[in-house]
Amino acid sequence: MKPILVYRLIENGNSVPARLQEQVSEHIHLLRIVRQILPESLADLPVGCVRKNAELVILTESAALASQLRFLTPVIQEALNTMDPPRITSIKPRVIPPLKTDITRHTAPNVPSLESIKTIRGCGNFFSATDLRQSLITLADTLEQQHISAHGDSFKC
Repeated sequence: MKPILVYRLIENGNSVPARLQEQVSEHIHLLRIVRQILPESLADLPVGCVRKNAELVILTESAALASQLRFLTPVIQEALNTMDPPRITSIKPRVIPPLKTDITRHTAPNVPSLESIKTIRGCGNFFSATDLRQSLITLADTLEQQHISAHGDSFKC
């Protein structure tokens, strides 16, 4: 079977892509309205809006924003019902996993300085309890390995 381009399906009047396009347009429209209603400090935080019958679901990546939206739902609902003809009877904020992820970004581990690693290793030598001494020396060895991989220099006490 030969693949069909989406715009060809829309041009030919196929109802599935046309309905999908209508839904996406409606979601974008609702998101714009919600962003206009919200205070400026919160306006960019919602990532999507979906209407299901008379219910509006506002999608966000932040649990804090979802909590704030619960307090703002009466204001949002009133404004939407005056601007948008189909009535909305309830608004539900939903937290979703972050959409904006940068997989290629790699941050170096936060490793203590060489002096701090030396101090940890030195403290391990002063304790008589073998478990504590061994734990501190192992910690110093691990931090030294991380420091070498992050910065490329090494030392030995």
